[in-house]
Amino acid sequence: MTIKEFKVQYVLGMISLDDKINIARTTTSKRILAILSRDENNYVRRNVAGNKNTSTEVLVALSKDGNYDIRYYVAYNKNNLL
Repeated sequence: MTIKEFKVQYVLGMISLDDKINIARTTTSKRILAILSRDENNYVRRNVAGNKNTSTEVLVALSKDGNYDIRYYVAYNKNNLL
């Protein structure tokens, strides 16, 4: 799936919660992870925070998340340069 296809499907709500979580867990593009990092679901954001491909910029944003688990995953992400 291209970034453009992902964005369209994401905006239209065509991607299920399970699919978003699985995408956030896998080796996927940093651009898709950046989109998922703003998802309303804590489990999606938590998996983005733990993904080794998540950019430093996204990790910085997630480090300010109100959910403790998300901040925990940011702290232990191998790309964490904070």
